[in-house]
Amino acid sequence: RHPNTYDLPDIEGPMLYSKEAALDSWPWVSAGQVADFPHNGGVAVKHGKEEVAVFHLPGQAEEDGRWLCVQNLCPHKQVRAISRGLVGVKPEGLITLADPV
Repeated sequence: RHPNTYDLPDIEGPMLYSKEAALDSWPWVSAGQVADFPHNGGVAVKHGKEEVAVFHLPGQAEEDGRWLCVQNLCPHKQVRAISRGLVGVKPEGLITLADPV
């Protein structure tokens, strides 16, 4: 089977870890201030050899909006471009991320 025909994993529910509940041995790295992230858009954040895409969705359920962080890798083309994807919220509240490539 071609990888483009695989079903994408659905990850729902509350986050698994919060900064307050994390182990003391976990390093936390600041990715910037809230103002550094575009509303309803993504930014690639590189730390060492790793790169993540961080999305800010203001006006959502939480007080300062919702945040989404995923590996900055397009699942189809295997390029570091998912931070330029289109992010949205379905009527039932689930966040969706469309591949930009």
